[in-house]
Amino acid sequence: MEKCNQCLGASNFHYGVRGKNADRSKILFVLNKPDSRTHSLFGYEAALQETKTGQQLAEILKYNGITFEDIYLTNFYKCSLSHDREPSKKEYKKCLKIFKEQIKEFKPEKIVLFGRNPYMHLFPESSKKENLEKKAGKILHLKRIPVMISLHPSTIWALRAPEKQEIHYRKIQDFLTRQ
Repeated sequence: MEKCNQCLGASNFHYGVRGKNADRSKILFVLNKPDSRTHSLFGYEAALQETKTGQQLAEILKYNGITFEDIYLTNFYKCSLSHDREPSKKEYKKCLKIFKEQIKEFKPEKIVLFGRNPYMHLFPESSKKENLEKKAGKILHLKRIPVMISLHPSTIWALRAPEKQEIHYRKIQDFLTRQ
């Protein structure tokens, strides 16, 4: 998919960054949404390196012995919204369809889902029973694809203490190394 015009005021549709080894690893990392920084003069990938989210994500990948080249990185919500506002429930539902098409096309073998909003919109029933903090590190399934629920990288970064961050790195590592 090249563009989308389903949400009023949405711009800069971005389907994600597919690393050159992603088709072999079949790992999909899913963040929440882009913001205005991801459309800077340097482009999505360079801007990601300048954010807490991107820096923490790089640490997670390094801990797991992989790089951005080994994953397909996408956002659940694909467009930027004015003033970096959070998408409405209706807007998230529109993007859910696009996200599911992306999964169907890529055929991931494992998905790491970062953050409250992707969790709430991909697994609404589960999120009503257990909030993200209680579900973090647990595995759900999306049409037989294992999906690990994780805190958002910026939330992991905010923990500050390396030993607290490592708990989340290890959960991701355990998930990625399972058969």
